[in-house]
Amino acid sequence: MVSVKEIKWISKEALEAEVIITDGQFELLCFSHPFEKKKGEQLTEPLTALDPDKIVKLGTPSSHIEKLGNTFDYLIAGKLIRKKSGYMRLGDIIIEIDSHAIPGDIKEDDYISFRCNRLDIY
Repeated sequence: MVSVKEIKWISKEALEAEVIITDGQFELLCFSHPFEKKKGEQLTEPLTALDPDKIVKLGTPSSHIEKLGNTFDYLIAGKLIRKKSGYMRLGDIIIEIDSHAIPGDIKEDDYISFRCNRLDIY
């Protein structure tokens, strides 16, 4: 279960927020507009990775996150669960990556790593 842990409003009137989500194991800082959930509510839709790059297949199974600086940039590793839709799993969190950016030698159930500029909640 993925839920909203914290909300920092950029503009409450415009429903624009920085949101920390968690599955109890991993926490990610995301951007959302429009954001209409409350703290503690569940997220049911995948996160969207903005500008994913450096997508590589990992030699050993690994799920982890590394925050890159004080912005929304992340290095993320997890399991590719649906190549056609670009869905990867990090704990209970599903992240959608542009499937056209995934190299051809990577297949479903492979563990991958990628970098992204931001994670969005729609």
